[in-house]
Amino acid sequence: MSTEEKTDFSEGQEQEEEVRKAASSEHQAVQNLPEPVEDFLRNFLHRWGLSRTLSSFEVEWYGSARRLRSDASFVPDALTHRDLLLRELDSVRRDTRLLREDGLRTAESLLRLQRERDFHRLQHRRVSQQKSSLMGDRRHLEEHLESCRSALRQLEEKHQAALRDKTLLDLQGQRSKRHRAEGQNGPQPPGTKVQTL
Repeated sequence: MSTEEKTDFSEGQEQEEEVRKAASSEHQAVQNLPEPVEDFLRNFLHRWGLSRTLSSFEVEWYGSARRLRSDASFVPDALTHRDLLLRELDSVRRDTRLLREDGLRTAESLLRLQRERDFHRLQHRRVSQQKSSLMGDRRHLEEHLESCRSALRQLEEKHQAALRDKTLLDLQGQRSKRHRAEGQNGPQPPGTKVQTL
């Protein structure tokens, strides 16, 4: 193996490691990798239609690469770089879509919560107004009840006085009837009853 092939091989390994690092980290930006020499030659030969030269180059290049390396699975080229960029772009688009959907859900939730807050504020105002009006009614009713209690006390006192007066009148009436009955029949001994018609 010549010195140039070793240098090309070591440069290819360094580029391969850089591409693998870029592919492993999703959030790291993909670096701009220069096109390897073998890709340039392959593209040049393909563009000019030199298919026999291209096939012999590939046979010789991949044959020497297999002999020199144990893992010849990863060849950094513009297509690989493009695939990495497309994967990263898809990942960013997916994240953007998810974030947009999450933002829309959050906005809808916020709007719904604001509506509920406004509704509960109105309910609270309505209830507080009802409470204040009921407290005013209660105060008026308590004042009315107190005036009714004083009127009831006065009525009870008048009732008691009327009952006393009635009782006294009844007693006086009975006495007067007794005196009249005694006047007609004359004095009677105590313990005898006067019959009235």
